[in-house]
Amino acid sequence: MRHPSCAGARRIGAFIFGLSLVIICSPATGAPQVPTTPAGEGRDLFVGRHQFANGGPACGACHRISAIGFPNGGLVGPDLSGAYEMLGPEGVDATLQTLFFPTMQPIYEKRPLTPEEQRALKAFLQQAGGSAGGQRDTLAIGGFAIGGFLALMAAAWLRWRHRLRPVRAMLVQDTRSRG
Repeated sequence: MRHPSCAGARRIGAFIFGLSLVIICSPATGAPQVPTTPAGEGRDLFVGRHQFANGGPACGACHRISAIGFPNGGLVGPDLSGAYEMLGPEGVDATLQTLFFPTMQPIYEKRPLTPEEQRALKAFLQQAGGSAGGQRDTLAIGGFAIGGFLALMAAAWLRWRHRLRPVRAMLVQDTRSRG
């Protein structure tokens, strides 16, 4: 026999499941859907939404930058959040043209960036310079995790809060019928 609160617990569980799907599948906040600027195109190249013409891997596979949403990119290479301010326009140009770093040379030696890709990435790095979003993302993910845990605990409590009442009623009835 099902308790009347079971239907409510199922509805709450379905709501939580649907809400978590919406949160997980929604695009990062502030991300342009259609890049109309070189910075938008650079962002799409950085995160891997668009592939490089010569087949190189996306920058975000190794590097992180606070201008993109969670998870902000990879952890192999350095954080590029302040790269434009640190290197300046000429330094960024030289870096994107040569990719002279020992880890990147074997990867991009036969897959150089095109001049258009270099301009787009430079524009993105300039636009993204100095923006801090990593801490906010971490706090938001932590908040969603704690909120989800509390919601699941509430659903479990609603589902099983009266689980012993029918058992007790049967035991009392059985004891009365024997006695």
